Amino acid sequence: MKNWYLLSYKYGQVNRVQFGLDRLGVNSFSPSIQVKKVRSDSGTIRLVNEPMFPTYLFVEFDIESIHTTTISSTLGVNYFVKFGTEPKPIPLSLIHQLMNRSECSSQRNEEIDEIATIPDKKLRCALFIKLITQIPDSFEQNSLIKTHHLPATHQTLSS
Repeated sequence: MKNWYLLSYKYGQVNRVQFGLDRLGVNSFSPSIQVKKVRSDSGTIRLVNEPMFPTYLFVEFDIESIHTTTISSTLGVNYFVKFGTEPKPIPLSLIHQLMNRSECSSQRNEEIDEIATIPDKKLRCALFIKLITQIPDSFEQNSLIKTHHLPATHQTLSS
């Protein structure tokens, strides 16, 4: 049965990794966000799309059909994010929430939306990893754990 897993790749290698995964028949997904950037030449602000979680990629495959070492040996791949000795499947409902972040929905997850507004890429990744480590194996669609707290000092992109 296919499940989603979290994979780390080498900085700047996302296209190479996705190409290699496509050749293996593995689906991949990298959520993106719009951030405000100041142009160095004119000082104007522009919106730029960038990965929500730089150097991380969600991959969907059947662990019984394709071994994790096959994927790990793809050029540009660092490692699977593991909790224990095996990669932990990411709940499909969480993947759907990431894919549909821009849609107005009663099933939107406030924690994911809040994490997405953090301008610091490393902090954004760390908080997301912390969030998925807290997801129990019996995850239900509308029940993300509310036990982590974001730092009060983070700035949102709208400010």
